[in-house]
Amino acid sequence: MSSNTNLYSQIKRSEALPGVGGRDWHDVTPSELRIWIVIIIYMGLFPGKSMVLREFWLHNQHHPTHDISKFISQTRFEQIKRFFHLSNPEEEQAERSSGYRLWHQKVDPLLNQLRLSSQPYLLPSSNVTIDVAMILCTGRSIDTYKMLNKPIELGYKFHFLANRGYIVDFLPTSSKSGLDLIPSIPELSDTGSAVYHLASTLQQLDRQPAWNIYVDIFYTSFPLFKKLREMGIGAVGTARTSSKDFPQSLKIPKEVWSKLEYHSKGGIVKDGIGFLL
Repeated sequence: MSSNTNLYSQIKRSEALPGVGGRDWHDVTPSELRIWIVIIIYMGLFPGKSMVLREFWLHNQHHPTHDISKFISQTRFEQIKRFFHLSNPEEEQAERSSGYRLWHQKVDPLLNQLRLSSQPYLLPSSNVTIDVAMILCTGRSIDTYKMLNKPIELGYKFHFLANRGYIVDFLPTSSKSGLDLIPSIPELSDTGSAVYHLASTLQQLDRQPAWNIYVDIFYTSFPLFKKLREMGIGAVGTARTSSKDFPQSLKIPKEVWSKLEYHSKGGIVKDGIGFLL
């Protein structure tokens, strides 16, 4: 991160107009960048508009005292904030010239590190889940999703594979370009393809138990469950009776429901997939 930040500062400062002054810059070091990141996290403890940036460096009787100034000046903090870069800016320029667009490219080094780090430190149990996670976005982006009645209604959407509250793997998706990291699987939708690829991660782990994936109605589909069964992975999920693949014999008219006894159950097996009602 420090080398990419320094490289980005060189590119931006070289683009400045001749004769235009600016703050003196010296390359950021890894230790200095760690301090900067810790301060960003510390500032997050004061959410909303209760604090403005400059107030963290003020020392008077009208403001709370923060020790940030002992580690970094406000000018230096703002410099790093301006040039902070996770990805290689030269590679970004080359890809922009080629017309290829990867919306999450700027944070890919961090995402890839999180993905690689999460798997060695967690050995998931046999029962895992695949669901959607939203990351809040308060700015403007053509890649965000709007999901009403959710804790986060607007943000970036990730499909994730998790176990006991820990994320094993994840896939970012865009409302404009969809899933741009994985190829589509024949007979499956984009959502089904995401589940298929996340399930493939389980087969790459050292431990090989009998995996069972739990999903909600958003992911459940007969072709997907059939594909997972071919992989030797079990799946459990809720489904709509109006689905085209739902067995006709279990589609009970509404007027019949009221006449059924409480806790009535039924089921059928179709092509190796069990349907319970």
